[in-house]
Amino acid sequence: AALARAAFTLDAAIRVTAFEGLQIAALGYNLIRTHSPIAPLLVGGSISYSYKQVFSLSVDALADLTTFDSAEAVLGVGAEYLAGGSVPIRLGYRREFGRPYHQLTAALGYVDAKFGADLALRQDIGGDQTRDTQLLLSLRYHVQ
Repeated sequence: AALARAAFTLDAAIRVTAFEGLQIAALGYNLIRTHSPIAPLLVGGSISYSYKQVFSLSVDALADLTTFDSAEAVLGVGAEYLAGGSVPIRLGYRREFGRPYHQLTAALGYVDAKFGADLALRQDIGGDQTRDTQLLLSLRYHVQ
């Protein structure tokens, strides 16, 4: 039987607002190596644009430096529309070039100054492997 082991790692990011609504970021995940397949070393960047806090679009490009024999790209794109100031509607797509499938996501939520909730569906598509379907629920309470 495998033994569980604890490890610490480090994520870091820097974000620059080029002008109102446009943000550019440099990202690093798991910068302290754990040698675990569930915490790969990822580096890359992100560009996002928000229009009047109602609509946003973002694109992420990362390089997975440790999961495969050579670096593999991980690309993602997502969009959000905030209906009525409190109901986020989200769509997303993710492609990991080291694996033979893609992922589509869709989510609906509620947010206000104190509370947030999201219900999301993530579906693997493509490839010959079993296609995973996940239903995800997120709840947040904001302490001020």
